[in-house]
Amino acid sequence: MSCCAGFLLSRVSGCFNSAVYNVCCRPCGISSSKATRIAYAIVFLLFVILARLMLIDQAKIFLLKIKPLTEEISSKDLTKLVGFSGVFRVCWAISIYFFTMSIIMIGVKNSKDIRKGFQNGWWSFKILFIFGLLICAFFLPNRFMYAWSIIGAIGASFYILIQIVLLIDFAYCAQAYLIEKWESSESKKWIIVLLSVTFGLFIFSIVITSLMYIYFTDSSSRELSLIFISLNIFLSTFISAISVVPKFQEANIRAGLLQAALITAYSTYLVFSAVYTIPLRKFENLSDAQHKLKDFAKYAGESFTFIAIAYSTVRTSEYSSMSALGVKSFDDEDFPLAQGHDRGDSGDDELEGCRYNWSFFHWTFALASLYVMMLLTDWDQIAFHTDGTLNLSQGVMGTVWAKVVTSWVALLLYGWTVVAPSVLKNRDFT
Repeated sequence: MSCCAGFLLSRVSGCFNSAVYNVCCRPCGISSSKATRIAYAIVFLLFVILARLMLIDQAKIFLLKIKPLTEEISSKDLTKLVGFSGVFRVCWAISIYFFTMSIIMIGVKNSKDIRKGFQNGWWSFKILFIFGLLICAFFLPNRFMYAWSIIGAIGASFYILIQIVLLIDFAYCAQAYLIEKWESSESKKWIIVLLSVTFGLFIFSIVITSLMYIYFTDSSSRELSLIFISLNIFLSTFISAISVVPKFQEANIRAGLLQAALITAYSTYLVFSAVYTIPLRKFENLSDAQHKLKDFAKYAGESFTFIAIAYSTVRTSEYSSMSALGVKSFDDEDFPLAQGHDRGDSGDDELEGCRYNWSFFHWTFALASLYVMMLLTDWDQIAFHTDGTLNLSQGVMGTVWAKVVTSWVALLLYGWTVVAPSVLKNRDFT
Protein backbone atom coordinates (compact mmCIF):
# COMPACT_ATOMS: atom_id res chain seq x y z
CA MET A 1 0.00 0.00 0.00
CA SER A 2 2.74 2.44 0.98
CA CYS A 3 4.74 1.61 -2.15
CA CYS A 4 1.74 2.33 -4.38
CA ALA A 5 1.15 5.62 -2.60
CA GLY A 6 4.82 6.52 -2.92
CA PHE A 7 4.79 5.86 -6.67
CA LEU A 8 1.66 7.95 -7.24
CA LEU A 9 2.99 10.81 -5.13
CA SER A 10 6.32 10.75 -6.96
CA ARG A 11 4.42 11.18 -10.24
CA VAL A 12 2.60 14.16 -8.76
CA SER A 13 5.88 15.74 -7.66
CA GLY A 14 7.12 15.63 -11.24
CA CYS A 15 3.98 17.33 -12.53
CA PHE A 16 4.35 20.54 -10.53
CA ASN A 17 7.94 21.66 -10.87
CA SER A 18 8.66 25.07 -12.38
CA ALA A 19 9.49 23.72 -15.83
CA VAL A 20 6.20 21.87 -16.17
CA TYR A 21 4.35 24.93 -14.85
CA ASN A 22 5.91 27.18 -17.51
CA VAL A 23 5.05 24.70 -20.28
CA CYS A 24 1.57 23.56 -19.22
CA CYS A 25 -0.03 25.90 -16.72
CA ARG A 26 1.24 29.36 -17.62
CA PRO A 27 0.09 29.31 -21.30
CA CYS A 28 -3.40 28.33 -20.05
CA GLY A 29 -3.56 31.40 -17.82
CA ILE A 30 -3.22 29.41 -14.58
CA SER A 31 -1.27 31.44 -12.05
CA SER A 32 1.53 29.89 -10.02
CA SER A 33 -0.46 30.32 -6.81
CA LYS A 34 -3.44 28.49 -8.29
CA ALA A 35 -1.23 25.73 -9.73
CA THR A 36 0.23 25.19 -6.27
CA ARG A 37 -3.20 24.89 -4.68
CA ILE A 38 -4.28 22.43 -7.36
CA ALA A 39 -1.18 20.34 -6.65
CA TYR A 40 -2.01 20.15 -2.94
CA ALA A 41 -5.62 19.26 -3.77
CA ILE A 42 -4.42 16.37 -5.97
CA VAL A 43 -2.17 15.10 -3.17
CA PHE A 44 -5.13 15.28 -0.79
CA LEU A 45 -7.37 13.43 -3.28
CA LEU A 46 -4.79 10.64 -3.69
CA PHE A 47 -4.69 10.12 0.06
CA VAL A 48 -8.50 10.04 0.27
CA ILE A 49 -8.49 7.31 -2.39
CA LEU A 50 -5.80 5.41 -0.48
CA ALA A 51 -7.76 5.72 2.77
CA ARG A 52 -10.91 4.41 1.08
CA LEU A 53 -8.94 1.46 -0.32
CA MET A 54 -8.18 0.42 3.26
CA LEU A 55 -11.85 -0.56 3.65
CA ILE A 56 -12.01 -3.03 0.77
CA ASP A 57 -11.85 -6.74 1.59
CA GLN A 58 -8.50 -7.32 -0.17
CA ALA A 59 -6.85 -4.58 1.88
CA LYS A 60 -8.28 -5.95 5.14
CA ILE A 61 -6.97 -9.44 4.31
CA PHE A 62 -3.53 -7.97 3.68
CA LEU A 63 -3.56 -5.92 6.90
CA LEU A 64 -4.71 -8.93 8.95
CA LYS A 65 -1.49 -10.70 7.96
CA ILE A 66 0.55 -7.98 9.70
CA LYS A 67 0.54 -9.20 13.30
CA PRO A 68 1.30 -5.85 15.03
CA LEU A 69 -1.83 -4.37 13.41
CA THR A 70 -4.03 -7.01 15.05
CA GLU A 71 -2.65 -6.72 18.57
CA GLU A 72 -4.86 -5.41 21.39
CA ILE A 73 -7.96 -5.49 19.18
CA SER A 74 -11.11 -7.30 20.26
CA SER A 75 -11.70 -10.45 18.21
CA LYS A 76 -15.35 -9.40 17.76
CA ASP A 77 -14.41 -6.23 15.83
CA LEU A 78 -11.05 -7.44 14.46
CA THR A 79 -11.76 -7.33 10.71
CA LYS A 80 -13.62 -4.01 10.82
CA LEU A 81 -11.13 -2.36 13.19
CA VAL A 82 -8.13 -3.43 11.12
CA GLY A 83 -9.69 -1.66 8.13
CA PHE A 84 -10.42 1.38 10.27
CA SER A 85 -6.84 1.22 11.53
CA GLY A 86 -5.61 1.54 7.94
CA VAL A 87 -7.85 4.58 7.41
CA PHE A 88 -6.65 6.16 10.66
CA ARG A 89 -2.99 5.65 9.75
CA VAL A 90 -3.29 7.04 6.21
CA CYS A 91 -5.24 10.08 7.43
CA TRP A 92 -2.79 10.54 10.31
CA ALA A 93 0.07 10.83 7.83
CA ILE A 94 -1.55 13.41 5.56
CA SER A 95 -3.05 15.45 8.42
CA ILE A 96 0.32 15.63 10.21
CA TYR A 97 1.90 16.80 6.95
CA PHE A 98 -0.64 19.59 6.47
CA PHE A 99 -0.49 20.58 10.16
CA THR A 100 3.29 20.87 9.83
CA MET A 101 2.99 22.97 6.68
CA SER A 102 0.43 25.19 8.39
CA ILE A 103 2.84 25.94 11.24
CA ILE A 104 5.76 26.55 8.88
CA MET A 105 3.76 29.02 6.77
CA ILE A 106 2.50 31.21 9.62
CA GLY A 107 3.08 34.90 8.87
CA VAL A 108 4.01 34.64 5.17
CA LYS A 109 2.98 37.87 3.40
CA ASN A 110 4.39 37.42 -0.13
CA SER A 111 6.51 35.08 -2.25
CA LYS A 112 9.67 37.03 -1.40
CA ASP A 113 9.63 35.14 1.88
CA ILE A 114 12.32 32.46 2.13
CA ARG A 115 9.57 29.89 2.77
CA LYS A 116 8.21 30.36 -0.76
CA GLY A 117 10.36 27.51 -2.06
CA PHE A 118 8.88 25.10 0.45
CA GLN A 119 5.32 26.19 -0.41
CA ASN A 120 5.52 26.31 -4.21
CA GLY A 121 8.42 23.96 -4.88
CA TRP A 122 10.68 21.31 -3.36
CA TRP A 123 8.08 18.73 -4.32
CA SER A 124 10.51 15.81 -4.31
CA PHE A 125 11.48 16.58 -0.71
CA LYS A 126 7.85 17.05 0.34
CA ILE A 127 6.77 13.79 -1.28
CA LEU A 128 9.58 11.95 0.52
CA PHE A 129 8.43 13.55 3.79
CA ILE A 130 4.82 12.45 3.20
CA PHE A 131 5.97 8.96 2.23
CA GLY A 132 8.06 8.80 5.41
CA LEU A 133 5.04 9.80 7.52
CA LEU A 134 2.98 7.11 5.80
CA ILE A 135 5.54 4.44 6.65
CA CYS A 136 5.80 5.67 10.26
CA ALA A 137 2.01 5.54 10.56
CA PHE A 138 2.01 1.76 10.18
CA PHE A 139 4.50 1.40 13.02
CA LEU A 140 2.30 3.24 15.50
CA PRO A 141 0.74 1.01 18.19
CA ASN A 142 -2.96 0.25 17.87
CA ARG A 143 -3.66 2.13 21.08
CA PHE A 144 -2.99 5.37 19.24
CA MET A 145 -6.37 4.88 17.53
CA TYR A 146 -8.17 5.58 20.79
CA ALA A 147 -6.66 9.06 21.17
CA TRP A 148 -6.68 9.76 17.45
CA SER A 149 -10.39 8.98 17.14
CA ILE A 150 -11.13 11.65 19.76
CA ILE A 151 -8.84 14.17 18.06
CA GLY A 152 -10.43 13.24 14.72
CA ALA A 153 -13.95 13.89 15.97
CA ILE A 154 -12.97 17.32 17.33
CA GLY A 155 -11.03 18.30 14.21
CA ALA A 156 -13.79 17.06 11.92
CA SER A 157 -16.36 19.17 13.78
CA PHE A 158 -14.21 22.27 13.27
CA TYR A 159 -13.81 21.41 9.60
CA ILE A 160 -17.59 21.23 9.16
CA LEU A 161 -17.77 24.87 10.27
CA ILE A 162 -15.10 25.85 7.73
CA GLN A 163 -16.87 23.80 5.06
CA ILE A 164 -20.12 25.62 5.80
CA VAL A 165 -18.47 28.98 5.09
CA LEU A 166 -16.85 27.67 1.90
CA LEU A 167 -20.11 26.15 0.64
CA ILE A 168 -22.08 29.35 1.31
CA ASP A 169 -19.47 31.41 -0.50
CA PHE A 170 -19.38 28.86 -3.33
CA ALA A 171 -23.17 29.09 -3.72
CA TYR A 172 -23.04 32.89 -3.95
CA CYS A 173 -20.19 32.74 -6.47
CA ALA A 174 -21.89 30.09 -8.60
CA GLN A 175 -25.13 32.05 -8.86
CA ALA A 176 -23.33 35.33 -9.60
CA TYR A 177 -21.25 33.62 -12.31
CA LEU A 178 -24.25 31.96 -14.00
CA ILE A 179 -26.32 35.16 -13.94
CA GLU A 180 -23.43 37.19 -15.35
CA LYS A 181 -22.98 34.68 -18.18
CA TRP A 182 -26.70 34.75 -18.90
CA GLU A 183 -26.84 38.56 -18.99
CA SER A 184 -23.70 38.94 -21.12
CA SER A 185 -24.49 36.23 -23.67
CA GLU A 186 -28.31 36.33 -23.52
CA SER A 187 -28.18 32.55 -23.90
CA LYS A 188 -30.93 30.65 -22.12
CA LYS A 189 -28.64 27.71 -21.40
CA TRP A 190 -27.15 29.51 -18.41
CA ILE A 191 -30.50 30.17 -16.78
CA ILE A 192 -31.51 26.58 -17.53
CA VAL A 193 -28.38 25.37 -15.74
CA LEU A 194 -29.14 27.65 -12.78
CA LEU A 195 -32.73 26.45 -12.48
CA SER A 196 -31.81 22.79 -13.01
CA VAL A 197 -29.16 22.81 -10.28
CA THR A 198 -31.41 24.74 -7.88
CA PHE A 199 -34.42 22.44 -8.23
CA GLY A 200 -32.17 19.38 -8.38
CA LEU A 201 -30.76 20.24 -4.95
CA PHE A 202 -34.24 20.81 -3.53
CA ILE A 203 -35.38 17.46 -4.93
CA PHE A 204 -32.32 15.81 -3.34
CA SER A 205 -33.30 17.28 0.04
CA ILE A 206 -36.93 16.19 -0.30
CA VAL A 207 -35.94 12.63 -1.25
CA ILE A 208 -33.45 12.28 1.62
CA THR A 209 -35.97 13.70 4.09
CA SER A 210 -38.60 11.24 2.90
CA LEU A 211 -36.17 8.33 3.24
CA MET A 212 -35.31 9.42 6.78
CA TYR A 213 -38.99 9.38 7.73
CA ILE A 214 -39.43 5.93 6.18
CA TYR A 215 -36.30 4.13 7.39
CA PHE A 216 -34.94 5.99 10.43
CA THR A 217 -37.92 6.76 12.62
CA ASP A 218 -38.22 3.31 14.21
CA SER A 219 -39.32 2.82 17.79
CA SER A 220 -35.76 2.83 19.22
CA SER A 221 -35.10 6.45 18.28
CA ARG A 222 -38.39 7.74 16.93
CA GLU A 223 -38.85 10.89 19.01
CA LEU A 224 -35.31 12.21 18.63
CA SER A 225 -35.20 11.44 14.91
CA LEU A 226 -38.54 13.16 14.31
CA ILE A 227 -37.38 16.27 16.18
CA PHE A 228 -34.15 16.52 14.16
CA ILE A 229 -35.86 15.91 10.80
CA SER A 230 -38.82 18.21 11.44
CA LEU A 231 -36.68 21.06 12.73
CA ASN A 232 -34.48 20.79 9.65
CA ILE A 233 -37.56 21.04 7.42
CA PHE A 234 -38.74 24.16 9.28
CA LEU A 235 -35.36 25.96 9.16
CA SER A 236 -34.78 25.00 5.51
CA THR A 237 -38.19 26.29 4.50
CA PHE A 238 -37.61 29.48 6.46
CA ILE A 239 -34.24 30.35 4.88
CA SER A 240 -35.58 29.48 1.42
CA ALA A 241 -38.54 31.81 1.95
CA ILE A 242 -36.47 34.78 3.12
CA SER A 243 -34.14 34.32 0.13
CA VAL A 244 -36.89 35.58 -2.19
CA VAL A 245 -38.34 38.31 0.03
CA PRO A 246 -38.14 41.55 -2.06
CA LYS A 247 -36.92 43.66 0.88
CA PHE A 248 -33.93 41.39 1.47
CA GLN A 249 -33.16 40.99 -2.23
CA GLU A 250 -33.04 44.77 -2.68
CA ALA A 251 -30.37 45.03 0.00
CA ASN A 252 -28.58 41.86 -1.13
CA ILE A 253 -28.96 41.47 -4.89
CA ARG A 254 -26.95 38.23 -4.85
CA ALA A 255 -29.44 36.43 -2.62
CA GLY A 256 -31.37 33.69 -4.36
CA LEU A 257 -32.71 30.17 -4.26
CA LEU A 258 -29.51 28.45 -5.46
CA GLN A 259 -27.74 29.30 -2.21
CA ALA A 260 -30.75 28.21 -0.17
CA ALA A 261 -30.97 24.96 -2.15
CA LEU A 262 -27.30 24.07 -1.60
CA ILE A 263 -27.33 24.86 2.11
CA THR A 264 -30.62 22.98 2.53
CA ALA A 265 -29.08 19.94 0.82
CA TYR A 266 -26.00 20.14 3.03
CA SER A 267 -27.95 20.55 6.27
CA THR A 268 -30.25 17.68 5.25
CA TYR A 269 -27.19 15.50 4.68
CA LEU A 270 -25.82 16.42 8.13
CA VAL A 271 -29.14 15.53 9.81
CA PHE A 272 -29.27 12.27 7.85
CA SER A 273 -25.72 11.48 8.96
CA ALA A 274 -26.71 12.19 12.56
CA VAL A 275 -29.98 10.26 12.52
CA TYR A 276 -28.49 6.97 11.37
CA THR A 277 -25.78 7.10 14.06
CA ILE A 278 -28.07 7.64 17.07
CA PRO A 279 -26.77 5.14 19.70
CA LEU A 280 -30.26 3.92 20.61
CA ARG A 281 -30.51 2.19 17.24
CA LYS A 282 -29.24 -1.39 16.99
CA PHE A 283 -26.73 -1.28 14.15
CA GLU A 284 -26.62 -5.04 13.65
CA ASN A 285 -30.38 -4.99 12.94
CA LEU A 286 -30.20 -2.46 10.10
CA SER A 287 -31.93 -3.59 6.92
CA ASP A 288 -30.18 -3.78 3.54
CA ALA A 289 -31.89 -0.54 2.50
CA GLN A 290 -30.63 1.23 5.63
CA HIS A 291 -27.08 -0.02 5.02
CA LYS A 292 -27.24 1.26 1.43
CA LEU A 293 -28.44 4.63 2.69
CA LYS A 294 -25.51 4.73 5.14
CA ASP A 295 -23.10 4.11 2.26
CA PHE A 296 -24.85 6.81 0.24
CA ALA A 297 -24.34 9.23 3.13
CA LYS A 298 -20.59 8.61 2.93
CA TYR A 299 -20.55 9.39 -0.78
CA ALA A 300 -22.62 12.54 -0.22
CA GLY A 301 -20.27 13.68 2.53
CA GLU A 302 -17.24 13.10 0.33
CA SER A 303 -18.90 15.02 -2.51
CA PHE A 304 -19.53 18.07 -0.34
CA THR A 305 -15.93 17.86 0.89
CA PHE A 306 -14.52 17.72 -2.63
CA ILE A 307 -16.67 20.70 -3.67
CA ALA A 308 -15.37 22.72 -0.72
CA ILE A 309 -11.75 21.65 -1.31
CA ALA A 310 -11.93 22.29 -5.05
CA TYR A 311 -13.48 25.70 -4.46
CA SER A 312 -10.82 26.62 -1.91
CA THR A 313 -8.14 25.95 -4.55
CA VAL A 314 -9.58 28.22 -7.25
CA ARG A 315 -11.66 30.83 -5.44
CA THR A 316 -11.09 34.55 -6.06
CA SER A 317 -12.61 37.65 -4.52
CA GLU A 318 -14.52 38.66 -7.66
CA TYR A 319 -17.78 36.99 -6.61
CA SER A 320 -16.93 36.22 -2.99
CA SER A 321 -19.46 37.00 -0.28
CA MET A 322 -17.15 36.37 2.67
CA SER A 323 -17.77 39.88 3.97
CA ALA A 324 -21.43 39.04 4.53
CA LEU A 325 -20.27 36.27 6.83
CA GLY A 326 -18.03 38.58 8.77
CA VAL A 327 -15.01 36.74 7.35
CA LYS A 328 -12.19 38.67 5.75
CA SER A 329 -11.33 37.33 2.31
CA PHE A 330 -7.65 36.65 1.87
CA ASP A 331 -7.87 37.88 -1.71
CA ASP A 332 -8.90 41.41 -0.84
CA GLU A 333 -7.26 44.81 -0.51
CA ASP A 334 -4.33 43.71 1.67
CA PHE A 335 -3.14 41.54 -1.21
CA PRO A 336 -2.64 43.79 -4.25
CA LEU A 337 -2.17 41.02 -6.79
CA ALA A 338 -5.70 39.85 -6.13
CA GLN A 339 -6.77 43.04 -7.85
CA GLY A 340 -5.06 42.11 -11.11
CA HIS A 341 -1.43 43.25 -10.75
CA ASP A 342 1.14 41.99 -13.22
CA ARG A 343 2.69 38.60 -12.55
CA GLY A 344 6.07 39.47 -13.95
CA ASP A 345 8.28 37.41 -16.22
CA SER A 346 8.54 34.54 -13.74
CA GLY A 347 4.79 34.01 -13.65
CA ASP A 348 4.85 34.57 -9.89
CA ASP A 349 1.63 36.38 -8.98
CA GLU A 350 2.45 36.73 -5.28
CA LEU A 351 5.51 38.99 -5.34
CA GLU A 352 3.64 41.87 -3.74
CA GLY A 353 1.16 39.90 -1.67
CA CYS A 354 -0.20 36.38 -1.20
CA ARG A 355 -3.33 35.46 -3.10
CA TYR A 356 -4.44 33.36 -0.14
CA ASN A 357 -3.35 32.71 3.43
CA TRP A 358 -0.84 29.89 3.10
CA SER A 359 -1.05 28.79 6.72
CA PHE A 360 -4.86 28.71 6.84
CA PHE A 361 -4.95 26.86 3.52
CA HIS A 362 -2.91 23.99 4.99
CA TRP A 363 -4.87 24.13 8.24
CA THR A 364 -8.07 23.61 6.25
CA PHE A 365 -6.62 20.58 4.47
CA ALA A 366 -5.42 19.11 7.77
CA LEU A 367 -8.90 19.37 9.28
CA ALA A 368 -10.40 18.03 6.04
CA SER A 369 -8.18 14.96 6.43
CA LEU A 370 -9.64 14.36 9.88
CA TYR A 371 -13.15 14.88 8.55
CA VAL A 372 -12.63 12.30 5.79
CA MET A 373 -11.21 9.90 8.39
CA MET A 374 -14.34 10.20 10.54
CA LEU A 375 -16.58 10.01 7.47
CA LEU A 376 -15.02 6.75 6.25
CA THR A 377 -15.22 5.18 9.71
CA ASP A 378 -18.88 6.16 10.27
CA TRP A 379 -17.86 8.52 13.10
CA ASP A 380 -17.41 5.44 15.30
CA GLN A 381 -15.32 5.92 18.43
CA ILE A 382 -12.61 3.52 19.59
CA ALA A 383 -13.02 2.39 23.18
CA PHE A 384 -11.24 0.06 25.63
CA HIS A 385 -13.03 -3.16 26.52
CA THR A 386 -13.03 -4.44 30.11
CA ASP A 387 -10.28 -6.91 29.17
CA GLY A 388 -8.06 -4.08 27.92
CA THR A 389 -8.62 -4.69 24.20
CA LEU A 390 -9.86 -2.10 21.72
CA ASN A 391 -13.37 -2.29 20.32
CA LEU A 392 -15.88 -0.11 18.49
CA SER A 393 -18.26 2.18 20.30
CA GLN A 394 -20.87 2.70 17.60
CA GLY A 395 -22.97 5.82 17.62
CA VAL A 396 -21.82 8.40 20.16
CA MET A 397 -24.33 11.08 21.11
CA GLY A 398 -21.60 13.72 21.15
CA THR A 399 -21.00 13.29 17.41
CA VAL A 400 -24.74 13.11 16.74
CA TRP A 401 -25.31 16.47 18.40
CA ALA A 402 -22.21 17.94 16.74
CA LYS A 403 -23.65 17.18 13.29
CA VAL A 404 -27.16 18.35 14.15
CA VAL A 405 -25.98 21.61 15.70
CA THR A 406 -23.69 22.35 12.74
CA SER A 407 -26.65 21.77 10.41
CA TRP A 408 -28.51 24.48 12.34
CA VAL A 409 -25.45 26.73 12.17
CA ALA A 410 -25.25 26.25 8.39
CA LEU A 411 -28.88 27.29 7.89
CA LEU A 412 -28.76 30.21 10.32
CA LEU A 413 -25.44 31.45 8.97
CA TYR A 414 -26.78 31.51 5.44
CA GLY A 415 -29.93 33.22 6.69
CA TRP A 416 -27.72 35.88 8.25
CA THR A 417 -25.98 36.57 4.92
CA VAL A 418 -29.42 37.24 3.43
CA VAL A 419 -30.77 39.59 6.11
CA ALA A 420 -27.53 41.23 7.30
CA PRO A 421 -27.41 43.93 4.56
CA SER A 422 -30.95 45.00 5.52
CA VAL A 423 -30.25 45.02 9.25
CA LEU A 424 -26.78 46.58 9.25
CA LYS A 425 -27.33 49.28 6.65
CA ASN A 426 -24.21 51.26 7.58
CA ARG A 427 -21.91 48.33 6.88
CA ASP A 428 -20.44 47.59 3.46
CA PHE A 429 -21.18 43.98 2.44
CA THR A 430 -19.85 44.22 -1.10
